[in-house]
Amino acid sequence: MKYSVVLDIFGIAMCLPKSLFPDSATVCSIMDIVSEAGYSAVEFFDWADKDLDMYESNLKRLNLKVVSLFSKNKGNLADPNTHENIIQGFIETIPVAKRFGSDNILVLTGKELPLVPRDVQHNNIASLLKRIAVHAEAAGVTAIIEPISDFFPVPQPPEALREVFRKSRESFNVIREVGSPNVKLLFDIFHHQFMEGNVLNNLLPNLELVGHIHLANNPSRTDITIGELDYSYILQAIADAGYDGYIGLEYFAFRGNRNRRIEDITMEDKKQSLIEAHKILI
Repeated sequence: MKYSVVLDIFGIAMCLPKSLFPDSATVCSIMDIVSEAGYSAVEFFDWADKDLDMYESNLKRLNLKVVSLFSKNKGNLADPNTHENIIQGFIETIPVAKRFGSDNILVLTGKELPLVPRDVQHNNIASLLKRIAVHAEAAGVTAIIEPISDFFPVPQPPEALREVFRKSRESFNVIREVGSPNVKLLFDIFHHQFMEGNVLNNLLPNLELVGHIHLANNPSRTDITIGELDYSYILQAIADAGYDGYIGLEYFAFRGNRNRRIEDITMEDKKQSLIEAHKILI
């Protein structure tokens, strides 16, 4: 199967506590260890505030392929008040995706609207994704919708809103309702284990709706070689089911120490963790 590394997640340790996500230079330094660890594909998050010339130069130097990036202008898919901004951000992201040769543009689902009925939120999301599908189809890219759990690497206030999707059944139903081959789901195994468990029984029957997969182990988004999930078994099952897309490694290289602070993870830890991951990647 084909694997990629999510650069921003591996760079988080280098920028805390000043900021959550890394700057351009940090992301480029992660590219180097990804290449040294034997990987040929990467993903990155936000691009609008990054030095894209620096990215492009480093990617070419290391011969790394970009397989996904975030859409600009995050919002709540359930909230119609954010829809125009989300669509504009997606449109602006298309030429950036083309520049880096990425077919996939990731769209986060956002928070729920606690005072709005679920069926209304569902319809709002489906309506927006149908509009995004028109742009994705015209450009020949795929909008990859990413539901995430309420897990967050730093403490959140108790009043923080919950993510809109907490069960894969609803997110898959929305993708079916949109009915476009250019709108698919990112099935993040870490987040879905956190939200509902029963990973393979939720993933495999819906595999045709999945455009991308992310990996991390539970309970603390740790190395895929260490944790409660048996990734040797999971990855073999995904391969046997015929999945042919990329699978992204998106974890913190704690390397067996769940009590370790993220900011104490070294570059060597990241590199060795990525090398160790090869043992179970098929």
